[in-house]
Amino acid sequence: MLTQFAEWLSGALESFAVWVLSGLLSAVAGALETVFGLCGTCQSFTGAGVGAAFGQITSYIWWFLGFAQIGFGISVVASAYGLRFIIRRLPFIG
Repeated sequence: MLTQFAEWLSGALESFAVWVLSGLLSAVAGALETVFGLCGTCQSFTGAGVGAAFGQITSYIWWFLGFAQIGFGISVVASAYGLRFIIRRLPFIG
């Protein structure tokens, strides 16, 4: 009886996790669609490729990305994750 309850609880928790993740992913997808729709960057985003997608970004958005130092921030975060990965592989530190 206890094993049946454990199996039921495991299935219920798995179903709940799938439900939460699917809800979060659909919310993020909806938010991205709204943001890209508002700024006018992705009217014909399907099948265009990365170069065409960056070509559709307006000068106002490029200015904001430069003003906010997004490129520098991405490089710092990528470097930090790389360093974290390397440090965690050292047996006497990580």
